[in-house]
Amino acid sequence: KDGRKVEHVAMVRWVRRQNDPPRLYALFAHHDPLTATYCLYACKLPFNEDLRRTPFTSLRGNAALQPSLEQLEAARSFVAALDMTKHSKAAGAVKEEDGSEAAIVVSSALDAVLVFNPVVQHFYRCLNHKALYGDAADSSSSSTPAPPPPAKEDLAKCLNPDPALWKPAMSAVESLRDKLKIPVLEDKKRKQPDDDALLL
Repeated sequence: KDGRKVEHVAMVRWVRRQNDPPRLYALFAHHDPLTATYCLYACKLPFNEDLRRTPFTSLRGNAALQPSLEQLEAARSFVAALDMTKHSKAAGAVKEEDGSEAAIVVSSALDAVLVFNPVVQHFYRCLNHKALYGDAADSSSSSTPAPPPPAKEDLAKCLNPDPALWKPAMSAVESLRDKLKIPVLEDKKRKQPDDDALLL
């Protein structure tokens, strides 16, 4: 039967390669009518040994952990200022009949269709570079292989905050930081060695 209609999933154990530990997955049936594609979505599940039952104290009942009204309002303003669904951005350009270019503006700054996994995309670009150039030598040295291509600008944007989104929200960020009074803690475990230690 069609798993989508009966709302069933399949649970499987997957061993990726020989001598690898088995992994537990749930398989969901999916059908795309536009491309007539049938496939299965895999969702990794934990084993019972993977669960970490770490007890945490309740936030309720502790007066020191209860936020004030000013802190709650600052948090609401912070979330509203960085709401990506209310910020538009240019997603590209299209040529008009007269040869001019018109910007394509999407209503949301975060369009899931236009967002790709930067790690996977960079891996495939490096793989494509390896397939095309192999171990071709670099122009600077005959024994040095060609370096992999750097991450493109579109992938860097996925990893770094958008300045156009953060600049208007800096007042809300500073207000939240002031209301919460977050202290700066020094990491004592990562001290820089002194000069005498380097000489030893």
